Amino acid sequence: MGRREYTLEEQNYIVKLKNENDVCCYCGKKLSRRERTLEHILPINRGGETVPENLAVCCEKCNKEKSDMTLQEYIEYKDRKKKFVSDIQLKIDQEEENKERYAQLLEEITKNYDMICYLKHIIKIYTKKVTMLKDLKSISCSKIEELQREKDLMENIFELETTKERIGKLNNADIELDFNYKLKQDNEDLLRDPIIKSIIINSTVNNSIINSSIINNSYVTNSNINCSQID
Repeated sequence: MGRREYTLEEQNYIVKLKNENDVCCYCGKKLSRRERTLEHILPINRGGETVPENLAVCCEKCNKEKSDMTLQEYIEYKDRKKKFVSDIQLKIDQEEENKERYAQLLEEITKNYDMICYLKHIIKIYTKKVTMLKDLKSISCSKIEELQREKDLMENIFELETTKERIGKLNNADIELDFNYKLKQDNEDLLRDPIIKSIIINSTVNNSIINSSIINNSYVTNSNINCSQID
């Protein structure tokens, strides 16, 4: 599919919108001019239009993630995703805080390092602290990387499960359509068979004869009853 062509009026509004908005409308991230992307709140392929009330500025990640979902579908998707990875994200946030705290302590110790070099026993203490803090910082970085990989894996699993659900729904609809079409074809094939066609015609004729006979018998019986009453 080719890139969508915008009218001059649409292009002017898009430029104005990007210049005036520097925050992602979905995640709240502060955006530079180059990071800002245009978002159709109701996607074009879902009936949306390039009009002011249907346009917004967001980051590239949210734009790709939302894809062709409606606003309500995307909100529900983000809620499900947040619950799915919330425990891991909490651990990541905790380790980020630890890393920042260790970095601040390390910076404070480094500032005073020249002064305490004159005192050997203090040097030993601070050296141990520096080593320990470096190790803790390294451990935190490793933990963050490990947890981030685990989070990415969970997100991939979530995406696969979501895609699997969508494919399942599409397959069920295709199976029902195929069954109805096959049933219709089978009925048409049966009607083309001369023997089946003859049986249906004979059955129709016989039913007509039986119905006529019942009507005649009913008429005769009623006539006899009426004659008997007259006598």
